[in-house]
Amino acid sequence: MKRGQKAKLVVLREADCSASCPPRATPTVACASGELRVVGSTVFMPAMRAVADEYENASGDARILTEATGSIGGVRRVVEAGANANLIAVSDGKSKAHHDRLHAEKLAIVTFHVVVNSGVGLATLSVDDLRKINNGDHADWSRLRDDKTPLPIRIVSRDQDSGTRDLYEQQVLRTGENVLSSNECLDKDRNPSAPVIRCERQDNAEVIHKISTIPGAIGYADAPSLAEARKAGIVTALTLDGKAFDPDTAVQAGYPFWTVEYLYAKERPGAGSLAVSFMDFARSHALAEVRLAEVGFDPCVTKEGLEVACELR
Repeated sequence: MKRGQKAKLVVLREADCSASCPPRATPTVACASGELRVVGSTVFMPAMRAVADEYENASGDARILTEATGSIGGVRRVVEAGANANLIAVSDGKSKAHHDRLHAEKLAIVTFHVVVNSGVGLATLSVDDLRKINNGDHADWSRLRDDKTPLPIRIVSRDQDSGTRDLYEQQVLRTGENVLSSNECLDKDRNPSAPVIRCERQDNAEVIHKISTIPGAIGYADAPSLAEARKAGIVTALTLDGKAFDPDTAVQAGYPFWTVEYLYAKERPGAGSLAVSFMDFARSHALAEVRLAEVGFDPCVTKEGLEVACELR
């Protein structure tokens, strides 16, 4: 499949749909009613909201509430919730701490980019250079580009509840990000002795805004969130070691910065429940596939079968 084609907890009010479904329900959507809260990834939540709207329109009598808490915070809520809490989380990749304790379903492939302010003038960086930027060995772009005009490297990161940050640390840096040293991402106003200029923001929109407006800024975000900024030419998405992601050759290509989006529930939802109906819809219904694909996510389950790359993460 090619790209482009391809929380307050609410107790579930189960309805007996065995006799009949609401008149406006779509026949291909399992009948379920009540309220379900979906929390987690700020990257994925806009797409999840679009899927939830389709489900509400198709199911006839269900309400899906969505809240962008960050992947780690969302999974934590599911872990801490009661057994009957009607709550699921979306997470950028497997939860390192809780995957084996929860019911998990693979949903879609998410590609991420390292991005720089367009004034930096680079199109690629090596992973080794990114690690040297993180540890402070490279503190100025003059060490990495032909233009030797001094330009401080300013790192714009996500906060500690971010699944995107966790993925960047695991798959690219292979270590944690350096110390938080800046409030406004311009200088070391928080920690003058820090080896790097590094600030944090809560969501990708803030990260992209900072990178696009601050000279020398570098950070990371998912591909769909970056689409408009890249089109406007205010940020540059870098290849890593000259490589980009291709879902058809994920292993051979060697591009590290991608993952599979997961759905997590406290335990396997009961048959006929709103949770299982919505999770099945999000993973495999044609309406959901369209909503995910149109914003740039590759669904794991398509009418052709399971996306091979989804088995790799």
